[in-house]
Amino acid sequence: MHLQFKISEKDFLTFQLYTLSKSEKVQQRMKRGRIFATILGVILAFNLFITDAMYAGIVMVVGIVLIYYFYPQYHKWRMKRNFANYIKHNYNERFDKEEELTVHDKGILSKNISGEGEIPKSELTKLIEIQELFLIGMTNGAAIILPKNEVSEASRFKSALKNIGVGYVAELDWKY
Repeated sequence: MHLQFKISEKDFLTFQLYTLSKSEKVQQRMKRGRIFATILGVILAFNLFITDAMYAGIVMVVGIVLIYYFYPQYHKWRMKRNFANYIKHNYNERFDKEEELTVHDKGILSKNISGEGEIPKSELTKLIEIQELFLIGMTNGAAIILPKNEVSEASRFKSALKNIGVGYVAELDWKY
């Protein structure tokens, strides 16, 4: 099966955010940040109550509750902004350029502006389907990004990968 497609800036960002959301290290960092901000707020509020600044202490307690509740959303927003800037800076020459992907019985042949490469089927781990993308995972942790709107025959594409031994994971309800 042969496909021609273009990858947009949004596709790169979606891929990075998907990878980020699946990282244990990032999840731990978010939890540590949330706990640190809460503990720091409690210490400051305790200090305000000790110095008889009751009104400021109450405001601080309300702030602590808000920080604890909204920190995950803030962390996601910050990560999304950072990755968007990173992608604009490092991948801008790959946006909307013609790419080709050929699935055959020995693996995948990929062509893009940076070159051409053969990926043997032993290096392919799984096909991940999210709402907007197909991601073909490899053993080295990298992935091939394929926009779903660029694949005219999605079922044929999935079966071609299944025929060469690539697993399939559907995460159609994934959101960042």
